[in-house]
Amino acid sequence: MASFALITEGITDQAVLENILTGMYGDDVEVNPLQPLRDATDASRVKADSFGGWEQVFEYCQYENFDELLTYNDYVIIQIDTDMGEHLNYGVSLTHEGKDRSVEDLVGDVSRLLISKMNQASYEKFQNQLKFAIAVHSLECWLLPIYANEKAHSKKTKNCAKQLGRDTKRLGLICDKEYRIYDNLSSQYRNAKKLENAKQHQPSLALFLDSLPQP
Repeated sequence: MASFALITEGITDQAVLENILTGMYGDDVEVNPLQPLRDATDASRVKADSFGGWEQVFEYCQYENFDELLTYNDYVIIQIDTDMGEHLNYGVSLTHEGKDRSVEDLVGDVSRLLISKMNQASYEKFQNQLKFAIAVHSLECWLLPIYANEKAHSKKTKNCAKQLGRDTKRLGLICDKEYRIYDNLSSQYRNAKKLENAKQHQPSLALFLDSLPQP
């Protein structure tokens, strides 16, 4: 059984990743959320801005002892969105000469940024066990292939939370930023065929899935 530790922006991101890992590995997977931590009361309802966030992901990478983490986990997944890339404390440009940068370029730059914040000796030792789930531009984009009623919408990378809200509302679903809701919204990704289909629409999801060890 493979085990994965999760370092994410928020607990809704954890919900999506947990279902994705189940889709990849079935029941033969163990998932251990580390950042942000949650307990029995947090698991069902946590405000979106109460803890977590991209700055906490950077901080966690800077101070965490990956030697210790990988004593108890086979892999560590570090999840972050790119939507705040232009922020001074983030520092990754989303455009080049007035045009949107490619998904591959953004994912590469953000990966290198995360690596730069780690202890380099630790990274070099464990680099094959560190996996980056970098969503361009938010993890909501990865859910659009499930709910978008137009092919173009399933490929969106901007304003995905609003698009997801519209698509789920059309289906009579709730899209609040709560763990249980995102667990339900992403539950179709427990199916490997659904995941494979989504890869064709969301390149940043495909890059993440292709980086994972094969089941």
